[in-house]
Amino acid sequence: KNGSHRLADKLISASGGHFRDLLVLLRETVLRSKDVPVKESAVDAAIVALRTSYLPIPLADAQWLHEIGLKRDSLLQDRSPESIQRMTLFLDTHCALILRNGEEWYDVHPLLRDEVAEIVRRDGKEEKEPGI
Repeated sequence: KNGSHRLADKLISASGGHFRDLLVLLRETVLRSKDVPVKESAVDAAIVALRTSYLPIPLADAQWLHEIGLKRDSLLQDRSPESIQRMTLFLDTHCALILRNGEEWYDVHPLLRDEVAEIVRRDGKEEKEPGI
C-alpha cells in the first residue's frame, strides 16, 4: 500500500468503526496538516487528540473495560439499574463497542485499549508492591 492508503487505514482503525470518530480524526488531521500529502505526524497527533477526549478513565471503569476487551462480552453480571447505567454509559461514550459480524460481541474502543490495559497493569503492580 502506498503511504496515503496506510495513513487512511490507520485513521479508520483508530475510529473503532464509529463514523463520528472518523470525521473527528479527519478534521483533526486536516487542521494539523500544513501541506499535502498529509504527514504521519499529523495523523498521530489527531489520534492523540481524540484519545485524550476519552480520558481520564477511573480505575473501576478501566478494570471493567479491560475484562470486556479480554472476554468480548458486556460482563453485565446483573440487571441492577447501576450496572445497566454503567454499561450504557460505556456504550454511549464509545468506550465499549457492540460489534456485529454474524454474531454480536463487545470490545473496548481501539483508542482506549492500551490506556485501559496500562491503568489495570499499574493498579496490579501497586497492589503487589506497596509503598512504591
